[in-house]
Amino acid sequence: LDGSGLALDLTSIADSDLLGIETIDITGSGDNTLTLDVLEVLNSSDTSNTLTVIGNAGDWVNIGSGWTWHATPSGTQQRFTQGAATLLVDAAVDTSEPDKIVIDLDGTNGFRIDGYVAGQSSGYSVSSAGDVNGDGFDDVVVGAYHANGGGVGIYAGETFVVFGAEDGFAASLDLSTLDGSNGFRLDGSAPWDLSGFSVSSAGDVNGDAVDDILVGAKSASPGGVSKAGAAFIVFGSTDPFAASIDLDTLDGANGFRLDGIGTDDYSGHSVSDAGDVNGDGLGDFLVGAYGASQGGVSNVGATYVVFGSNSAFAASLDLSMLDGTNGFRIDGVTYGEAGRSVSNAGDVNGDGLGDILVGARSASPDGVVYAGATYVIFGVADGFADSLDLDSLDGDNGFRIDGIDSSDWSGWSVSTAGDVNGDGYADVLVGANRADPGGVSKAGETYVVFGSGSPFAASLDLSALDGSNGFRLDGIDEDDVSGDSVSAAGDINGDGYDDILIGAYAADPAGDSAAGEVYFVFGKAAGWATSLDLDTLDGEAGVWLGGVDAADYFGRSVSDAGDVNGDGFDDVVIGAQLAGSGGESYVVFGRDYSEAVTHAGTTAAETLTGDGTANVIVAGGGNDLINAGGGADVVYAATGHDTVVITDTDFQRLDGGPGRDILVLDGSGLTLDLTGIADSDLVGIETIDITGSGDNTLVLDRLEVLNSSGTSNTLSVIGNAGDGVVIVLDGDWTRTGTESFSGASFAVLANGSALLRLDTRLDVQVQLPGNGKTHVATWADDQVTVADI
Repeated sequence: LDGSGLALDLTSIADSDLLGIETIDITGSGDNTLTLDVLEVLNSSDTSNTLTVIGNAGDWVNIGSGWTWHATPSGTQQRFTQGAATLLVDAAVDTSEPDKIVIDLDGTNGFRIDGYVAGQSSGYSVSSAGDVNGDGFDDVVVGAYHANGGGVGIYAGETFVVFGAEDGFAASLDLSTLDGSNGFRLDGSAPWDLSGFSVSSAGDVNGDAVDDILVGAKSASPGGVSKAGAAFIVFGSTDPFAASIDLDTLDGANGFRLDGIGTDDYSGHSVSDAGDVNGDGLGDFLVGAYGASQGGVSNVGATYVVFGSNSAFAASLDLSMLDGTNGFRIDGVTYGEAGRSVSNAGDVNGDGLGDILVGARSASPDGVVYAGATYVIFGVADGFADSLDLDSLDGDNGFRIDGIDSSDWSGWSVSTAGDVNGDGYADVLVGANRADPGGVSKAGETYVVFGSGSPFAASLDLSALDGSNGFRLDGIDEDDVSGDSVSAAGDINGDGYDDILIGAYAADPAGDSAAGEVYFVFGKAAGWATSLDLDTLDGEAGVWLGGVDAADYFGRSVSDAGDVNGDGFDDVVIGAQLAGSGGESYVVFGRDYSEAVTHAGTTAAETLTGDGTANVIVAGGGNDLINAGGGADVVYAATGHDTVVITDTDFQRLDGGPGRDILVLDGSGLTLDLTGIADSDLVGIETIDITGSGDNTLVLDRLEVLNSSGTSNTLSVIGNAGDGVVIVLDGDWTRTGTESFSGASFAVLANGSALLRLDTRLDVQVQLPGNGKTHVATWADDQVTVADI
């Protein structure tokens, strides 16, 4: 088509009038349109059933009905199929919406993880595992609670850890091939334990700089207490793993068991990392027990917060032994089933500490029966009591989020959302899988509640969300149960805003009953309406994916996966417990869905240079030099030992990724105040060089040292005479010694788990929080305390 404004409608002309054509180019000199259907594709060519359409932005193809879109994130063409017909359309060309979207994973854009025993339900639970083997790539954990535990017995359960890697994946991985080098299996302890019913990363619980794994076995009977439930921590290690580990062999050195308390408590029904709730620099974690009783009332529910520790662990810990120093118990509400879902919340109130989410789907706030409720509990650095009653939340220590209508079951699923709107505060996800948006029965709803530095009231009704404090995401069709699973997705499209995942495992894409659907909703800075219909996702606001076959239950579980392939984009994992014979899980790699990335690297060591505007730089692998320049830059340095250079402090987000990464201030008169920016805006940085071309200043406190690196609690600061570091006091810093590196001398200061290595050429001041009074430190000081000011 050589022209502009042309419209070729193949459905309105006789087949004999256009045939023997394999490619139609509608680029022309302007915007052109092509209309077709499946019969026209089949009839156009004499030699194949494939039609290729070439075009560019502004051109449009109306594809008709019945097509399935095969999402190929790394491709330059859109591929549609319907029966024997294949339609290939240039990626820049807009098309009408297909009836169904499936993922064609080929190893470059993601891969499929296959269960290998019929009925084992692999993919019922999925999660990021963090970096369990310390190789710099995030790993994935998949639960199969109906497996036999490596021969232990019926429904003992199994959990699989699949290692991330840079050097490529096949299109599929059979879980039976895990051999210790590519992953390993965790076998349940006894028949009917249902280990793997819930799985999660635990963060770094024991402080060895390697992430640990958390596995729930909700029906275990520790000490003969029927269905009290159990959870297991398996420590990560840089040493090789065996192909399988029996959870019964955990001895305190390689992990430990957490025992539920009462009959039918179902401890381990839900498990999650908690972030760092008490600010000691170690990973804490959550164990939900929705069946726990209190005062003779059943199904009140309890959630146990267990603190990480540098001290040795015993082989087992009874959850009744939590006393405020090693963790604490969160008591539910009458018949609320609190703890059926639990999650870390991120830092909702911006105080630098991790917060906690507890879902109580059967709660009846203000008498609205089974509307459900979700509770946000704020982290505290100065200690917890041995228990906390959810009814005691008053806005200062946390708050309650109330469901709207009877039997909505809000809080069925809960998760941190990350920072969806980019304001520096973590946001919260609440799934209400039985809600009826617009009167559509059990279509399901999901709510995003924005974090804030302003005070919270003791309770928030979800009906009050108006786009400024959060918003609602409406399911599509009757009985979809969207919101049955929810999760943060990380920043899957690399634009600097965190994205979210919503599962609707009972949805019927293209009429395939309960094939399931999953929705990616992209974060953005502003412009949130009160509600968003998931049916309107158009590639700009987000995308949706459909299960392959009827009754797959695709989306039964969803989770961020971290960065599995080390390319700088966050990845996701989606479970389909009934797909295939033994269940399937899908790891989908992140990519530049929104075409926001201005500079993309490869696996090689490269130099990437910004232009002084708001660049989005995703560096990929290799030891890269990233000259971000100035402006509201987003930088994902990814794997390798990278150096990021900035000329001002106006960046939006800087993530060094795994490795030993350096942030360089290139300029004069710059002040980088770590206490004034969100923890999520500067992560994965082990060294900050403030030398520049003149005198620069770095402001920090203990929590910023703990949060700066993703792999350690240590921050090194380089500078010279005239450069300054201001330490905002939070506890005592004790000088433990001096180290030399690259010809420079560094004073080493410790404050709990935090280690600060300061170039001795720097001018150092300490400051009491809130009043600005300072004390000039000298290197003869052994200790700097509040009393010195």
